[in-house]
Amino acid sequence: MVSRIPSVALVAAAGGTIIQARLNAQLVEVTNNPLEVSLINLSVAAVVASLVVLLAPSLRASWWVLMRAIKSGELRPWQLTGGALGGYYIAIQGSASLAVGVAVFTIAVVAGQTGTALLVDRLGIGPMGRKDVSAARIAAALLAVLAVATAASGRIGRADVSVIAIIGVLSFAASAGAASAFQQAVNGRVGAVTRHGITAAWLNFVVGAGLMAGVVALVDLARGPAWAPIPTDHWWMLIAGVFGLIYIATVAWVVRTVGVLVTSLLTLVGLLVGSVISDVVAPTTGSVITWQLIAGLVLTWFAVMLASKTSHR
Repeated sequence: MVSRIPSVALVAAAGGTIIQARLNAQLVEVTNNPLEVSLINLSVAAVVASLVVLLAPSLRASWWVLMRAIKSGELRPWQLTGGALGGYYIAIQGSASLAVGVAVFTIAVVAGQTGTALLVDRLGIGPMGRKDVSAARIAAALLAVLAVATAASGRIGRADVSVIAIIGVLSFAASAGAASAFQQAVNGRVGAVTRHGITAAWLNFVVGAGLMAGVVALVDLARGPAWAPIPTDHWWMLIAGVFGLIYIATVAWVVRTVGVLVTSLLTLVGLLVGSVISDVVAPTTGSVITWQLIAGLVLTWFAVMLASKTSHR
């Protein structure tokens, strides 16, 4: 079974990414440039993480452990790619969720994430090593997809979402979910070596910001600069990356003890809880708390319990 404190922490951190998604969607509307939004997110998180690591003695020591692990080869190059995967997810999230809505986007993401999480655990890419793909774990992944489909069903009919639009975004959203599963695994590896989730998150966002800056530069060279002014009168949009930082640091801590699949499922619980809270506190046009959303939340928690029964076997 999963530990209570890490589980609650991850659910809360994942719920915070609902705020991140809303802010990113607003930034995409303002800038009309998902790559710019992704770079802003990663850069803000990288700066905040750097300040935290610099100011905390234990984190500075952990940073030196990370540098030695990279230099010695204890951490391989592919295990340092969490930031690139996160940048890809953010870029897809901003454009896809704006096009078809958060509900439809989340269904596709969960399908890609839970399926990939099974593979990641089976291959031993995560910090817990190889984990067998049991019938219970497969059932938990399928139950998670059913839970999200149930939760979103009450909203899809209320939104102007065409079947063609859903099919068009499905492959991109599912690939973003797959990237997220791999990101959790490699960041967990870094966290296991450094013993600090913040240090793993620092690496994630520094690498991600650097790579995304390169991507943006190449795109600008190819088609010309397409940067939009930063909305300084709505500066709070720029803090979206902080919510991502908190989530990534928490994942790097929790995934070391429960594996990638359970981490993905707990994240889903947090997303649904965050959706409920955001619809109560700051509802958007057409938002409503439906019985389908509550049913999806309950089904997801059953999926967590089912998967966690085999998490230490």
